[in-house]
Order: sequence, then C-alpha cells, then structure tokens
Amino acid sequence: MDEFDVWDEDDGRGERAGVEREDARASFCRKFAERTLARFSINEPPVPVDRLAAKLDILVRIIDLPRGVDARLRTREGQCIIELAAGQAHVRHRFSIAHELGHHLLGHQHGEVELAERQANIFAGALLAPPTWLRRDVGNGMTAEVLAARYQVSRDVLFIALKDARLLRKIR
Repeated sequence: MDEFDVWDEDDGRGERAGVEREDARASFCRKFAERTLARFSINEPPVPVDRLAAKLDILVRIIDLPRGVDARLRTREGQCIIELAAGQAHVRHRFSIAHELGHHLLGHQHGEVELAERQANIFAGALLAPPTWLRRDVGNGMTAEVLAARYQVSRDVLFIALKDARLLRKIR
C-alpha cells in the first residue's frame, strides 16, 4: 500500500481532515526529499541537482520551450528528460530540476495537476534547502543573503524554506 492511500479516504471529519491530509502530504514530500539526499550521500549545500538527475539516469537539457513553460519532464524512447527553458537564471534552473525530480521520484502521472504541482514544489524546496541544514546554518549566524548564495536558491525559495523550518524569526 502506498503511503498516500491512507489519506485519500473520506473519514467524515470534513474540512479539518482536508487540512490534515494536506499537512501529511507536505510532510511526506519533505521526508522524501530528506531520504533522497541521504540515499545519494548529499549532506552539504549546494545540492548538485544536475548530478543527482544524472545518477537517476535523467538527461537535463536547456532548450527553447513554449512561452510560460519553465520546465517539463518527458520520456522519449524510455529515456527521462528534464527540459529547461533557455534564458532563465541559474537558481531558476536548479529549482526546476529539483521540481521535475520531485514529479519523477514521487511517481506523478501526466494529467495530475494541482496536487502534483504543490507536492513537487514542496519536494524541491526541501531538497534544495533542507530544514536540518538551515537550522545549523541559521544557528551559525548566516544571513539570508549568505544562505541564498550558499544554497544557490532564489530569495523566494529560501524564504519559503525558512518559513517551513520555522526559522524566519531567527534570520537576519
């Protein structure tokens, strides 16, 4: 049984149950990112997402994508490929690779949209800026600017990761 199967049943508790299911899914995605880092013995930032993709036998290509498409995960002749939109910032490419790895590792199917996108975003943030690493670095007095550079993430990704790790009040 898949860990999500338990959360898909209606337990009759209404809206609160929906919040609990969403929290459980978010927690699962964060833990899955943590396990992925451990599986590949990655324990310092920046996470080498391009090498991680290669270890998973996923090609990464930068190409011209349709307007509004930052990245996509495709399969051609049995080969998984992450396609990144040309002309985007390095930190955007890193997040896009982590996001598409999330889709791949979490087993999302084509057509799963809203929930799958949220889960892939949560996975990507936790993969690029794991809470345990952030706690250590914030405890060592690193500023938001230094953290963003160290983790090679945007300020937005860093802000969300700090918020999720309950570290916003501790950051300078």
